Amino acid sequence: MVAEGFWLMGVGMFAVFAFLGLLVGVMHASAALFAGVEGLPAASRAASVVGAPSDDADRALLIAIAEAARRGRAPGAGATGSDSSTGGPTA
Repeated sequence: MVAEGFWLMGVGMFAVFAFLGLLVGVMHASAALFAGVEGLPAASRAASVVGAPSDDADRALLIAIAEAARRGRAPGAGATGSDSSTGGPTA
């Protein structure tokens, strides 16, 4: 029974190794096939990199607005007004 377990383990390991070897071969073949294909134009790459920080700033602004709305505070109210969780004035 133990010998059959080792045989099955060996067959499984060989199958995984063979599949990974095939995958590496396909990757090398596709790299050789697509070697002459150009990537994105330089202007598109530069625009996407430059646009990334503004996307983060927009997301942060939207999160802050949503959190203020969840807490029941008007935007721009600052520290004045009342705290909706306690019902009393904020410090």
